Amino acid sequence: RLRDQISSGLSAAGYTVSFVDIGERTKPSKVAEFVGAPEGTDAYVDVHMVWGFNAARTKLWVPTVGADIRLIRAGDKTLLAKDAIIVNPALELTGITVLPVAKEEGAESFEALVANPQAMAGWLDAAFDRVVAEVISKLD
Repeated sequence: RLRDQISSGLSAAGYTVSFVDIGERTKPSKVAEFVGAPEGTDAYVDVHMVWGFNAARTKLWVPTVGADIRLIRAGDKTLLAKDAIIVNPALELTGITVLPVAKEEGAESFEALVANPQAMAGWLDAAFDRVVAEVISKLD
C-alpha cells in the first residue's frame, strides 16, 4: 500500500518511479545499502515508517504513525534532504512535521481500543494516509 500511494503520488507529479527492495528493516538503512536502481536514476527516496497506538500524552488511546524520509543522490550517495513526519495528538517537536489526531480517532481505554478492531484499523489507516500524503507533498 505504501508503495502504491507513493508511486501514484510521485507519478502524478511527473516523476518516474521504480522500487528497489532492500528487505525488511527495523530502522532507516545506511546510505551505502542503496544500490540496484535502474540506469539513469537520479535519486533514492527512503521512507521508513512506524505505527501503533499510544496514550502517553493524552487520556485517549490514539493512532501514532511516523515516517522518516531521506532523499539520496544515486550517483554519489549524498544526502540531499531529510525530514520526519508524525501523527500525534500532543507532541510539539522542532524539525518534525506533526499532524494532529482528531478527538474522535481514539479510545478511552486500552480495553475499549482492542474491543473495536474495525475502528482501530480505520483510525490507523486514516493516520497512515495523512502521513503518506505529507510525504508526497514534501517530495513534490
